[in-house]
Amino acid sequence: MNDVSLLCAEMTGFCNSLSSEWLGVLKALCWSSNHNCGYIDVTARNDINDLSLHDSLAVFTSILVAHHCFTLEDFVSHVALHSLLAACPTSKTLDSRMIP
Repeated sequence: MNDVSLLCAEMTGFCNSLSSEWLGVLKALCWSSNHNCGYIDVTARNDINDLSLHDSLAVFTSILVAHHCFTLEDFVSHVALHSLLAACPTSKTLDSRMIP
């Protein structure tokens, strides 16, 4: 997984527009049970309920952040926070007020 992540980071260095694609893929995987965020091919091939995938995604995300493919702030605001709020049933009313 480290080698694939490093390759992705190198590719992003040559093509900055991949940053938004990585965030989109991570968003689709984190929200796959609650929303249709696109990237159907990725969500179809990966069972997000498989706990071993969580560790791999964490490593992948950490390496991309460490190599400045996207900022930690972008990951938290575009992926993690939305995913956490979507997973919490009481947050439905707070969702639109808390997240731009």
